[in-house]
Amino acid sequence: MRANIRRTTLDALHADADAALAQLNIDADAAYIWTLTIWQPGQPTTERTELVPGRELATLVRVQLLTSMHEIEQDETTGTITTRWTRQSKRNNYRTQQAVFAKLSDGQAATLTARAASTPHTPAHALDDPARFVSRRVLAPAPAARPRATVPARPKVCDRCFQVPAANGTCGC
Repeated sequence: MRANIRRTTLDALHADADAALAQLNIDADAAYIWTLTIWQPGQPTTERTELVPGRELATLVRVQLLTSMHEIEQDETTGTITTRWTRQSKRNNYRTQQAVFAKLSDGQAATLTARAASTPHTPAHALDDPARFVSRRVLAPAPAARPRATVPARPKVCDRCFQVPAANGTCGC
């Protein structure tokens, strides 16, 4: 299954997203691993992996289709769902992104759930905006503010020769 999401009107956007979701085969009782990859020229590739319950997957895919992705595809044999944004433009800094949702077996899901319980969780809403995307690269600290330079008052000049007088007040004319 493959579908493109039209962004011509709001009605077309919602209709295409609903039609694409109706064609997906999502197991609500399974667990899925979500890998989001973002490519941007001049930047290292950023990648985020998260565990998603099957009952929340349809909502997550719908939000992606309505906001940040324009193409969805599901592999018929493996059931892997892929959403993409491939339209590079100056407005989005020539960025492309892809999200892959792969169904996990029960053993894999139990292992990942136990590992995830032992690590601190970053809320998903803090990572949703690609402009603020938290990646594996370390960002340089913001430069400190430069101290303001005070400009001295304009020196008084002689009315006759337009020279700046010496420290003793004489200009030499």
